[in-house]
Parts: sequence; structure tokens; C-alpha cells
Amino acid sequence: EEVYAYADRFSEIMRELLCDKNLLIRDCVDYITRNAATHNYHLVSASAQDELRFLAEQLGIAHFFKSIVGSPTKKADNIKNILAEYGYAHAETCLIGDSHNDEDAAGKNDIQFFGYNAAELEASRKSPFIKTFSSL
Repeated sequence: EEVYAYADRFSEIMRELLCDKNLLIRDCVDYITRNAATHNYHLVSASAQDELRFLAEQLGIAHFFKSIVGSPTKKADNIKNILAEYGYAHAETCLIGDSHNDEDAAGKNDIQFFGYNAAELEASRKSPFIKTFSSL
């Protein structure tokens, strides 16, 4: 019971800290804002889905995304489900992410991956890398 109390308190603290709009990457948010009318965006994360949706709402960005999905479903499975549900062509769909897990999930779904905001992905040169959205 004590462990659950600590877990709940940790969740509360994280929600408070992560709801700071100053933590958003302005370059990314500006790009999404500029292109929301012409692009379909989905937010897929390994984070807990309920918390992810809560944060997106609190940060005022949820309306940009057709779906917001996370754990317990695996990222690659969430991507597979989105591709099927929305009928997206694999050749016209990409995933932009900041980890090798993101890169792997894109590969498992046969969609293009672009790295962003992660020095290790930029250094690996395995996939294309976006340095800034302002140049797109």
C-alpha cells in the first residue's frame, strides 16, 4: 500500500512538472502549428497513454493530433494500428522520433524514419536527421 502511495505521489509531481509549456520544443510546435491543416499528426509514445493524453491536453497541443496513443500497447503495434485504421500508405507516412526505439518501430512498420533532437541518432547516420523544422 505504501508503494502505491509513493507511485501516486510521483505521478502527481511529474504531471505538475511536465505541464510546463516552456518544456515544449518551440521549433517542433511551430512546425506542427503551421502545417496542422495539411498534415495528419499522431502522437505515439512508450509513455503511459492516460498520462500522455493528460499532458497533451494540459499543454494545449492535443487538438493537433488525430490520435494520442501510448503504453501499455507497444509503440510498433500502435503505429501498425494507426496505419490500418486511417488507411495510410506506408510510402507516404513517416515517423519523427528521438530514439533508436522510434527508429526500430518505424522499421517494423516499413515507414520512413527521421531522427530529431537526439545527438546519438544524428551521429549514427543510419537514418535521415532533421536539425530544425524551420528549414522544411
